[in-house]
Amino acid sequence: MTDDREITVSFTSRFMAAIRSLESKREKPLFTDPLAAKLAGDDVIARALELDEQKSIAYVQIRTKFFDDFLTNNLSKSRQVVLLGAGLDTRAFRLDFPEGVSLFEVDRADAIVYKNAILSDDDPNCSRYSIVGDLA
Repeated sequence: MTDDREITVSFTSRFMAAIRSLESKREKPLFTDPLAAKLAGDDVIARALELDEQKSIAYVQIRTKFFDDFLTNNLSKSRQVVLLGAGLDTRAFRLDFPEGVSLFEVDRADAIVYKNAILSDDDPNCSRYSIVGDLA
């Protein structure tokens, strides 16, 4: 996918999506993210494949699994989730949230605009709110 939208979002955000895409394709993935490849783009997935051979991306896979489990196991205590520096996170779309959950994604405008454009045809599994905020 080559698109002007790619230029406006950080490589790091797209790289994290690429790692989630690669994990989703493993024989026994820790998690699946069917939207990650669309967000990452083929060029960044190719770069992530190079690093995957070096086993240097496991921390992202483990961190993603940890927070996925934390959220799904603790939503009986709260129905609100706030993701600061959400980047290209897709939890609103890929996790099975109970009814009534509101998820707030806070990040810079470029990340929010890019993600909303790419995922415009996809429906979240909760009430999703994008909030522009510079966390620097």
